[in-house]
Amino acid sequence: MKSVLLDLSQEAKLSKSIRQICYDFKNLRYFDQYGSSCVAMAALLSYLLEKQGFNTKVQACYVVVKNPDRQFFLGYKGYAKTGQVEGHAVCIVDDRILIDFGLENVRKDFDSQFPRAICSGIDMNREQGCVARIHVGEKTTIEWRTDWIPPDIADEYIRQAPLLEPIINNYERYKKNRIAFLVKQLVFQNTKKYEDSLIHI
Repeated sequence: MKSVLLDLSQEAKLSKSIRQICYDFKNLRYFDQYGSSCVAMAALLSYLLEKQGFNTKVQACYVVVKNPDRQFFLGYKGYAKTGQVEGHAVCIVDDRILIDFGLENVRKDFDSQFPRAICSGIDMNREQGCVARIHVGEKTTIEWRTDWIPPDIADEYIRQAPLLEPIINNYERYKKNRIAFLVKQLVFQNTKKYEDSLIHI
């Protein structure tokens, strides 16, 4: 579970795109900054994958994470903390693949080693409201459910849409020269290590 991305989609073209976006988001620290903003992450993924020719949509849902010792709800009614909106959002591709880059609150409140991003096939038998259910490690499962749809998630999507433009613009600038960004990042890290090693008196 130490991997940033858990990809169970078995879709070669999509997997390649998701791995690249995940790598980029990690370098840009988007998971740290926006990983708790599931609506923003789902909208970003939808936009970026649409540009690559995939058919996408943002799906409102909630999440249940379980292991033998405890159960954790993400986005379910009554579980939102102060300042949070009830509900969760994921990106759905071609009505077959679910992608969730908004799992930072699971990492904060349930398991710090939980993947930051998951890509999974969708359960085609959805009568019970379960969109997808997978195993994460040996003892943990995660379910994305739609038997309760959060009432405010659409308004949150509309509210956040204008805020995404500078994030997207920054990502597009980064894509034009990933190497320069990584070299700059490496130089900064080495400089900081050198400064940290100085003896202060």
